[in-house]
Amino acid sequence: MAFAHHLSQQGHVPESIVTEATLSLDNGVIARMHLRTRARVPGLGDADFRRMAEEAEKQCKVSNALRGSVAITLDAELAT
Repeated sequence: MAFAHHLSQQGHVPESIVTEATLSLDNGVIARMHLRTRARVPGLGDADFRRMAEEAEKQCKVSNALRGSVAITLDAELAT
């Protein structure tokens, strides 16, 4: 949701966004979170898409709540 909002605020309304979050536990505690995002955004190039995905992740309330105690990685791909 943060990514869709961020894209729209930048003038790029997405046609679709699919994000998967994979959590890794260490003794029952979330240790890592890997985000995999695929989106269709007309008129947006790969480099700008990746930059905006990283910006949105840094603004995401869930990521920010976990940051510091959880390693977060992001894989963002623009669908054609």
